[in-house]
Amino acid sequence: MTTNAEILHGSQATATHKLWLDGTEFAKRTLLKSGQIPWMNSTETASLFGQLEGVLSADALSLPLMEILTAWLQANPQALMDMSGKKRVRYAVKKLLTHPVFRHDLKDLLSSIGGVVRGEIFVVLPSSSEVTRWAHTQANPDAEVFDLTELDVDSVSVYLADLVREFKECGVTAVIASVGNEDMAAGARPELYQPIANVAEHYQWSFGCIVNTEADDAPFKDGADIVVSSGSAANVAVLGSAFWQDGALPEPAEVVYSQVPVELAPEQIRKHIASLKQQFVAWA
Repeated sequence: MTTNAEILHGSQATATHKLWLDGTEFAKRTLLKSGQIPWMNSTETASLFGQLEGVLSADALSLPLMEILTAWLQANPQALMDMSGKKRVRYAVKKLLTHPVFRHDLKDLLSSIGGVVRGEIFVVLPSSSEVTRWAHTQANPDAEVFDLTELDVDSVSVYLADLVREFKECGVTAVIASVGNEDMAAGARPELYQPIANVAEHYQWSFGCIVNTEADDAPFKDGADIVVSSGSAANVAVLGSAFWQDGALPEPAEVVYSQVPVELAPEQIRKHIASLKQQFVAWA
């Protein structure tokens, strides 16, 4: 597995330090005037991400797969027929992630965004537990979902890895697994996400994890190139309110990440990001 430093100094990197931003909610609030991202219109969504990149000046932008899945299923409710009728909790999510029309539409969307955005695209995958529960209850509204198991987390990671292979010519530069409390309770550990990491390594992408859990995140410390966490496993600096409101700069880090606050005006965002980019030069 490549190191954090190797990622940043690879062919995709333009500087010693990298700013990775999730501007999805900001785009809805500010650029779309509290509207929704038109995920099912690849041309409009690509244009929106081009605008977002212009405002944020980020080196990498997040692309949330869960939102795309939700929008696609709303637009294609007939897919629920293929996903329903089975008790096994993983059945629905497997049918959805392997649906040929979904894969075609997703590739078209990613390719369109990749053709407009000049920086990097980090696809953020949903957690295994989140997408499994969601798909099963969408397909079987009256079904009861019991506690998920290690096998569920492992199997859905394999399904996601198979889907990620479809991104190979779409301009993606990183795939980010999400790990939540329910995943940890089911026995999540870095080895269960190895299928995704293997695909990322094969295509020379970065592999990362967003570990959002109250459990001990220490096992993930060396489990990915990029780890976003509030615990000891983190190797990414996370920008909080002290930065966005007061301009307080983070400690030196090769990757700096944040969700962009929706309440800030573009002028404020540009000011703070310009200050951070100057600091990147000082850190180099």
